[in-house]
Amino acid sequence: TDRYRMIKNTLATVQTLGDYQKRIWRDRQIRDRLATLKTDYADKFAVINKQTRTVYDSLGNIMTRGSGVLEDGTDWDCDFENKLTRTHWEFKRNYKTGKAAKHVFYMSNLIVHQFEQTARHESWLLELPTIIERCGITNEQTVECLVEHKDRFDSDTFVKAFLETTVNGKSTVRVAQDLGLMICGLNVFFDTRPVERIDWDIDPDEASGDFSVQVHVSPDPKVYGAP
Repeated sequence: TDRYRMIKNTLATVQTLGDYQKRIWRDRQIRDRLATLKTDYADKFAVINKQTRTVYDSLGNIMTRGSGVLEDGTDWDCDFENKLTRTHWEFKRNYKTGKAAKHVFYMSNLIVHQFEQTARHESWLLELPTIIERCGITNEQTVECLVEHKDRFDSDTFVKAFLETTVNGKSTVRVAQDLGLMICGLNVFFDTRPVERIDWDIDPDEASGDFSVQVHVSPDPKVYGAP
């Protein structure tokens, strides 16, 4: 029944039989990719399935919360709130508490879980996003990186710094790699407006939540074949 609804919804959005066949084929490719991830990280997904709960709100956000105790007796808890539409993913709040808890499962594992849950909930065939947006960034180190490079957001230096040195950037890279996506570029937003540079002074301590970064992604031909 779920599969029937997914295919019915897809037929309502495609123009030609060729488009429909491509969507069906891509859905199968993505499902194979996710199956491999769930095998490779079986212990991580076991924790997610047993110790977290996922719900939706009226605005279309998907929220996964959970808690547990590590072998050494350390408590951990997590809170992940995102909005995943068919091609635009908004990462809003994603954290786990406790130093030892960071390896209970990875953010990329949880995003895969939410991806599957959302597609099932919305009765979609699986599609890959074209934009992964880090919304209202509050991580201090990431905000400092954005302020440091505020006069050159369109530079390779900023792209490298964001993706390779910040918590938000590195976790986005991990999500993209797991899903077989290539990162094509970044766009920075300040106070909801797109900016290539900022010419005024900004205090990092006062800029928490003001920045968002859209990461543009596309399917890696090595994983999904040439388009």
